[in-house]
Amino acid sequence: MEDLLRVEDLVKYFPVKSGFFGEHSGLVHAVDHVTFSIRKEDTLGLVGESGCGKTTLGRLIAKLEVQDRGRIFFGGKEISTVKGEELKRHRREVQMVFQDPFESLNPRRTVLAILSQPFLNYEMAKGPDLKANVVRLLEMVGLTPGASYLQRYPHQFSGGQRQRIGIARALALGPRLVIADEPVSSLDISIRAQILNLMKKLQEAHGLSYLFISHDLSVVRSVCNNVCVMYLGRVVEMGRTEELFLTPRHPYTVALLSATPVADPLKAKTKRRIIMTGDVPSAVNPPTGCRFRTRCSFQGQGCADEEPALQEYSSGHWAACHRAGEIA
Repeated sequence: MEDLLRVEDLVKYFPVKSGFFGEHSGLVHAVDHVTFSIRKEDTLGLVGESGCGKTTLGRLIAKLEVQDRGRIFFGGKEISTVKGEELKRHRREVQMVFQDPFESLNPRRTVLAILSQPFLNYEMAKGPDLKANVVRLLEMVGLTPGASYLQRYPHQFSGGQRQRIGIARALALGPRLVIADEPVSSLDISIRAQILNLMKKLQEAHGLSYLFISHDLSVVRSVCNNVCVMYLGRVVEMGRTEELFLTPRHPYTVALLSATPVADPLKAKTKRRIIMTGDVPSAVNPPTGCRFRTRCSFQGQGCADEEPALQEYSSGHWAACHRAGEIA
């Protein structure tokens, strides 16, 4: 199956300003030479600690931010520098579901007004057809009967219901790629499975592809075909989900997986927990060589001198580590 999205050598730095006059004092390496792809109707999980660049990467793909360097291809066409009508078409094809369903919905507008806006922006419906489309969206995400919700405001819904409305808004224009930025992290445990199951059903029904951003590896394992692990703006490992979970090649991935809860009490007792030492280095001045070396128990000669490149260790399984051969 062909790629729907491909990013090549993507870079995004943010200036840091300090002092009374806001002098430029450095650059945050938010996304630093990132390359990966998503196939049609696949789900790629993007994981890593807070501040590793996951959300910035999602915003670059949605063209809510502009990359400093690198190229983005969508549907076989380069969209790195699209503007005007081309940008408007791209935003119809790529939509986002945000982490906090309350913050992402305008509290002063009714559900009818919120879900009508995409259709009005693209002149796709008006009058009775507009209302019918909004009702259809609500029922598509499990809010039935849809007509009974139209005049309610966001504060009149539960967190799970608000996230369903956020998903409905993302699907209004018939996108091909949905970027889900921590879509269940702010929800109760009991509601998370419902939202994840809904997203799976919608993917099957509408042929969607997902970029699923999360720090919860157990959730990623249950919904993603492939996983991409980020650390300090760089991709350190990527591959098919089951292979990456069973045979991680990068020490950072190993440490993340060791912290994942295990449902079986007997396995939990024997599971080895790897504690990463030290704090996450500054993204303004990342370490030389391997960026993870300051917290890595496998650090050895050469780790501080040369930054490891992504290498393929088995079919579709890549890692950027000088000692990857010793870890598997």
